[in-house]
Amino acid sequence: MTHYRVLLPHPLEPRLLMLKTHGEWRLPGWDDAATHTWQATDQVNRAVAARFGMETTVLRCVRSRTDPATGEVDRVYELENHSAPHDMVPGATWVGPIEMDMLHVPDPDTRELVHAWFNRQSGERPTHGAAWVHAGWYIEALAWAVARLKEIGVMATRTPEQLRASERAFVMRIRSHTETFYFRAAPFVFAHEPALMQWLARKHPLNVPEVIAVDAERGWLLQREAGSGAMPLSEEREEEVWYRAVRRMAEIQIDSARDVGELRSLGCPARQLDVLARRLPRLCADTSAMMLGHPCGLPRRDIERAAGLAPTLLALCEELASFDLPDCLDYGDLRAGNIFSTVTEPVYLDWSDSAISHPFFAVACLLDDAVRLLPSTSRESERRIRDSYLTPWRDIASHDRLVRAFDIARRMAPFHRAATIHVELLPATGFTWELECAIPGHLRRGLALLTEGDEMLV
Repeated sequence: MTHYRVLLPHPLEPRLLMLKTHGEWRLPGWDDAATHTWQATDQVNRAVAARFGMETTVLRCVRSRTDPATGEVDRVYELENHSAPHDMVPGATWVGPIEMDMLHVPDPDTRELVHAWFNRQSGERPTHGAAWVHAGWYIEALAWAVARLKEIGVMATRTPEQLRASERAFVMRIRSHTETFYFRAAPFVFAHEPALMQWLARKHPLNVPEVIAVDAERGWLLQREAGSGAMPLSEEREEEVWYRAVRRMAEIQIDSARDVGELRSLGCPARQLDVLARRLPRLCADTSAMMLGHPCGLPRRDIERAAGLAPTLLALCEELASFDLPDCLDYGDLRAGNIFSTVTEPVYLDWSDSAISHPFFAVACLLDDAVRLLPSTSRESERRIRDSYLTPWRDIASHDRLVRAFDIARRMAPFHRAATIHVELLPATGFTWELECAIPGHLRRGLALLTEGDEMLV
């Protein structure tokens, strides 16, 4: 069960909607038995529209906490109100800071959330964080997207749907009578994504959605839907579809190895093995990032082990480099939910984490998804997916060498992700709680893989 609360402002004045329940004033809220990630926003806006008759968008998720004893989730969202002022639902009123001090609000958490919101309205707004956390940004972005669609003769016919809002991305769906389009916005740390998607759409038009328009300076991207009948790989249980998805990714990577200079000019970050080798000692030394005592943190024994891993990881980096595989376009965090299967080719979405790096890191995450999602996944199934990915690489190295390199890269991939977050993403975000569990999570997975492969890595 998820308990939702929202900071729902008046459309014209610095006031918040408060509800009176059993003599106490509370933030608007509801419970939902359905499971959603905290980044998903459509269900929040739909619930507000159904309960309070207001059209809203989510500015940000203020909090998402899970009770370890019950599994229940508490989430708080800050909204922007796009409705005209109108009559309120019974028991509700708009509250300003003066009225707030006179109301009976016994819950200290509610008082803290509301006062923090009032302080932000009256003081200087923060300049860090994603652009879409600021009121007014959504209207500007929507106007841009609608204007770009009008230029190609498409008229939006339904209310746009905000699908996602996090520090990492903003996603909106816009529909016409016959077609569906997606608007994406990326923060500056992923500013290369719109230009890269445009480049990929020219190079591999069957494997990325058609790009309608980009605004590279603002990180905006407008795309056509992936294709009729497209199914996420996360819902696909036929192994052959997975084989095709990894094989095609390898072909795209091999093709991109000839264009590293062009990828660099597009702004793709450099995360090659020499860069990783410089980052790993810093990661291992930063035990505070491993969050001892936090619900998602590592236990002390794992922190002590991770702190001493730098020599082992550097040796693995050196061995992986010895296979002399070309640097190329690394997707970054290839997950089954970001690959769509169509009748012709797999389509790959969300290249925001992409970089110039060692090729084999990308598919490591996908193997974890295969273990979790495919009904018959076993060691043999994992090998078949791995071998499907490695097949296009056999012109570059022998199968045995490729298998060894892949095995090392798979075990290194969680440390590669943790080091990227540690150096690039966490310092760039405005709300660090969104990523604070990512580093211990990746380290936990990396430690498990090293343990699993100790007999191969000695």
